Amino acid sequence: MSFSHPRGIRGGAMPRFTKYEEKTDRAIPVVRLRRRG
Repeated sequence: MSFSHPRGIRGGAMPRFTKYEEKTDRAIPVVRLRRRG
């Protein structure tokens, strides 16, 4: 759904997660929950 959206937003704020997202889609939802909480 919004896999490319968070990737660009995090690209500048957290480039570290960008690598994880490309490796596995599981890192995307995990980071989203952390940023929200």
